Amino acid sequence: MKPGKTEQFYALVIDQNNMAMDADITWKSSIPSVATINNEGLVTAVTTGSTEIFATVDAVQGLAETLVSGIRRRVLSELITSST
Repeated sequence: MKPGKTEQFYALVIDQNNMAMDADITWKSSIPSVATINNEGLVTAVTTGSTEIFATVDAVQGLAETLVSGIRRRVLSELITSST
């Protein structure tokens, strides 16, 4: 992600029978100065860095590492192409 951009996160809660459950998910960023997440799971990149996004339901928690980078993909691609 680039600073200022957003990305929607989703969490699927399943029971012991592998059936989807309707559950209230609590979202949290381990480093909100890098990226924030709202109650609906929308992540907003703030500044360059790495943070973990947690989805919690009762005592069960899942996480995804999120990288915020200021490097434009096109420029990186051009650097790789021109070095070969």
